[in-house]
Amino acid sequence: MVPNPLTKIRFPTRRPDGSFDVIVRLCGVHEGYVEVASWIANWSEQNGTWIRSWDAGGETTAETLLLLQDCGTSPSIEKLGDGEASVQFRVRADSKMWKDWIVRFVENFVSAYPGSSLSRFESDPSGR
Repeated sequence: MVPNPLTKIRFPTRRPDGSFDVIVRLCGVHEGYVEVASWIANWSEQNGTWIRSWDAGGETTAETLLLLQDCGTSPSIEKLGDGEASVQFRVRADSKMWKDWIVRFVENFVSAYPGSSLSRFESDPSGR
């Protein structure tokens, strides 16, 4: 089969080992660094194990997701200021659920900080 150049993965940009970083840009964040960093650390600790359940065809299915199985470390602040927070997720090469974790994080963050919202996602191939 000939690879289709239109299906080439453009996001995220991966490092040679297959891992990658996703930077979550949030706007409307006016709290201080210590408060936001503490919230992220608490979120990571409280949500590190996620038992996700759903109903399908009359049966309830559950799966256990582990944050550190998909991300090599807990998310961390890359930058905070001027009403914007940048949160870095370091994602392992073999991660299958990284998008689920980021969506869960964003939903919880904007709920905890009224007035904040998702601005954009970026890929950081440098792994700073």
